[in-house]
Amino acid sequence: MPELYVEPQVLEDAGRSLTAERSTLTEAAGAVVPALGTIAAALPGSRTAAAATQTGAALAAALRSAAAELAQLAAALTAAARDYRAVEHGIAVGIERGGRRT
Repeated sequence: MPELYVEPQVLEDAGRSLTAERSTLTEAAGAVVPALGTIAAALPGSRTAAAATQTGAALAAALRSAAAELAQLAAALTAAARDYRAVEHGIAVGIERGGRRT
């Protein structure tokens, strides 16, 4: 049966990267509505302004949703890294105990 070795540090690094990306998306979600509001104010016609405002709200919601997904994925990777470290530690302790008995 093939074995898979997972490097916990790689999982932790990926989790940190996703957390940073989540932070970027969260900031963008907060900035998009005011930015599109400014753009909408410069556009002619009330329907154009309303469409820009609606687009801004929809885009902000999508960014917040993506940020939430990244937060869940980052948490899962961090938990997986912690679990792998615990397993590695348990195996090391077992090997150490086994070595003392011989």
